[in-house]
This record gives sequence, structure tokens and C-alpha cells, in this order.
Amino acid sequence: MLLKRIFKIRIKNYYQYAAISILILFALVQFLLILRHKSLYLSDSYFYQHIYYEMKGDSFSEARSKILAQVEFEKADEISRNFYINEESYKNSLSFFKKRPLYPLSAVLVSFFVKNEYISFLIPVLVAYLGSIIISNFFFQKSLNFESSIIATSLVVAFYPFLDWSTYFLTDTIGFFFWMMQLLLVYFFLQKKNNIFLLLFIASLIISLLLREQSVLMVPFLIIMAFSTLIVKEFKSLKKSAMQLLSFSSVIVFVYFVLSFALGQRTLLDTIVYTMNEYGFYSNNYVLNEILRYQKEKILEAHIVFARDLVRHHWWFLLTFLSFIGIFKAIFIKKRISLIGLLLLSSAVASYIAIYLYPVLSYRFFFPVLITVVYFSIKFLEDYASLGVKTNESNRRNRN
Repeated sequence: MLLKRIFKIRIKNYYQYAAISILILFALVQFLLILRHKSLYLSDSYFYQHIYYEMKGDSFSEARSKILAQVEFEKADEISRNFYINEESYKNSLSFFKKRPLYPLSAVLVSFFVKNEYISFLIPVLVAYLGSIIISNFFFQKSLNFESSIIATSLVVAFYPFLDWSTYFLTDTIGFFFWMMQLLLVYFFLQKKNNIFLLLFIASLIISLLLREQSVLMVPFLIIMAFSTLIVKEFKSLKKSAMQLLSFSSVIVFVYFVLSFALGQRTLLDTIVYTMNEYGFYSNNYVLNEILRYQKEKILEAHIVFARDLVRHHWWFLLTFLSFIGIFKAIFIKKRISLIGLLLLSSAVASYIAIYLYPVLSYRFFFPVLITVVYFSIKFLEDYASLGVKTNESNRRNRN
């Protein structure tokens, strides 16, 4: 009997490993196939490439010359041509990427082993793409049944903007990977209370800030988590650990801002003004009221565009609708939510805050929201199916 049970467990594990392996292989094939049909370079990519050349020993002029030799000016719009051809505009645009050295640095490190520039930039993005899927699957498997976790992971892989934005030489997917890694380390630290996970989280946060400043949103994420441990009875035992995470994160982010200011790095306000000036095409100065009005208009516009997108894509509209029902049910009806559910919900809220800081709608900034939508919609359907099974069993017993 014991041998039979062990055999069943092993068979189940093989099925699980086989299923996720097939999904990872499918995601890899998708990734590689799309490379045949598109260029992986956007304007941001060229600025990361410029930093890569300087790290390899080129002067500013040499690096810029290499970039200009690659740009297809006949396909570039007027704004792009301006910040490439005009050296002052080029320097101005480049300055916004100087505070993000991690991606070009990782490409430099890869280039020691792979003597191909294209592959050197591709590997960090590919690893982040597959790593994000694997970590997402971990969270799904921990809180959903096997079949539901595979469906949830499949939906993440099937979300075309995730694949599309992951196949550019940009930092967004790598940033998402770091975000998911930090969620994973937070989960392990809260569960096991082992300081090694706290140290790994601190290291991950510091490194990720060299990639994208979006990681500062870990602070609002941890504020939500810490607040939840104060008001939800089931999580009160996690209060001390959550406060530790919040304290260390707040200090790291504060130091990051101080160092950025001391080193003269471009700020969020600079980025907003730069965007208002059509990415350096104009050189207008704006007063605070004009900036706030621009923010308000763009935030409203982003939500309208998102709503229209959602209505056009019926399946994702349905999943988003079901996720809201699932969240409402967990918080207000059942009044019970799992630690993973709380992590993903807090993550989505913190990620969503970005639209109020930099009001440009691009799905590459909101991949954490995608994971949360998928999780709560599938969780709701799983609970509904489980209720249906129980009802059928009850009816069968009553008939007998």
C-alpha cells in the first residue's frame, strides 16, 4: 500500500515536471521564432548599446558613431532623428539611461564568453523571460491545484504583449524578473524567517535599482504587506518579518535617491518634462500647474485606452472581470486570503501606482498586474468548479 502511494506521488511529480517543461520549451520556441520577424532594437536599445560600447572602452564619439551607423534613419520619425543627429539632444537622451548600467554591464559580461554582440544583449532578456515564467508557475503551484496552475502559467505564456516586449533589447522583462524574484524572497522570508532570504532580498533590491528605478515601488508593496499583518489575524505572526523587510527597503530606496541626487542623475520630474517635450524634440520649460495638468490628462487617457483595449480583447476582459470577483470574494465574503494571494495582490497595487508617477500606458510596465489577474481569475474558477463537484456529490448521496 505504501509503495503504491509513493509510486502515485512520483508519477504525479513527473506529470508536473513534464507539463512545466513543455510550457518552458514552448515559450522558448515562441521567443526564438519571433526573432525572425522583427528587429529587437528600439531607440532605448541603442542608448543601452552606447553604454555597452563605452564599458568596452570606446569614447563617447566612437560609441555614438557606431550607433549612428546602425540606425535606419529612413524608418525613423522626426523625433527620433532629432535625438540621434543632434549631438546635444543625443547627450540629453543618453543621460536618462546612465543611471541604468546593469543591462549593458550584463551584456559585457556575456560577451566574454560569447563573441557576438547580438547574442550578448539577447541572453539576459531571454533568461529573464523564462525565469519570470518559472517563478510565476511556482506561485501558481503553491496556491492552486496542478491543473489550474498549468492553465494559469499557460495564460502568462499566451499573453502576447509579454512575449512581444520581451523580444526587444530593453530592461522591462529583466526588471519584471527581479520583481518576481523579490516577491519569491519575501515569501520565503515570511514563511521560514531565515535571515539568508532577507539578505538575498536586500541584494536583489540593490542590484535591481541599477537596472530600473521601478524597484522603488517595493516600498509601497511592503507597506501594504506590513499593514495587512497588523489588521489580518492570520498574518499577525508575520508582523515582525514584514516590518524588517519594509525598514530595510525604505533605507535602501532613501539611499538610492540621495546618491542619485548627489551624482546629478535625472529625476522622475526630468523624465516627465522630457516626455512633455516629445523626448527632447522641444526645449520648453513648464511650471508646476502645467505638469500637474499634463499628469491628470495622461492618467485619464491611459485608463480610457486600457478600458478600450480590454473591451476589444474579450477573453482578457473576462479574466480581468473574474479576477475582480475573486478578489472581492476573498476579502469581503470569505474574509480569508492566502499569503501568496496577498503577495500578488499587493504586488499588483504597487505596480499599478506607476501610472500615477509616469503616466504612459505600456503593458511592459505592468506585468505584475498580469500575474495577479491570472491568479485570482483562475483561483475563482477553481473554487467554483470545486463547489460544483461538492454539489454533485451531495446530490448523488441524496438520490442513493
